[in-house]
Formats: sequence, structure tokens, C-alpha cells
Amino acid sequence: MEKKLERAIIYILRYAIAEGGRAYYNPCMYNLGFADNIPPSDEFNRELCKFGQVHYERYFDSEFEESYYDDAWDYFEINENGRNYIAQKERAFNGP
Repeated sequence: MEKKLERAIIYILRYAIAEGGRAYYNPCMYNLGFADNIPPSDEFNRELCKFGQVHYERYFDSEFEESYYDDAWDYFEINENGRNYIAQKERAFNGP
């Protein structure tokens, strides 16, 4: 994983832990330079999903009378793998 991507993933994971297990797209992703019209890459979302689940908000488009998912996710929910990954990073940085 490239360093910039890894730093962004670590930021999201730490943010989720600090916020009770969830990192909402706004303001979290805005701090990383993403916006509703500039969503994160598929690669970013795939890497992030190794550490939890991305939840998408459902939108309804009445003009086309069909529902669809927007490209930007609503929130990320960290799992135990994500918590362990951050704990491992903290131990490597701070020592045992």
C-alpha cells in the first residue's frame, strides 16, 4: 500500500475509534481533500473495507423513478481487524 493511501486509511481508522466506531464522510473525508463531487478512489474504498464496512446513503431520484446509490459513502464502521491494525501500528511506534 502506498504511503499516502496508508496514511489516509490510518486517519480514518483512528477517527472511527475516537468517534465510537464510525467515521462519517463529512467532515472526516473533507479533511483528506475529498468532497461529495470528488469521492475517494475505488482502490481507497477496497483497502478501507479490509478494516470494516463502508455504508452508503440511499438516494431516490424521482425524475427517473428509481433509487440508486451515490458514489460517496455515508459512513465507515470499523471492525475488529481495523482495531487490531491500529493497535499494531501504535505498538510499533510506541513500543510494547
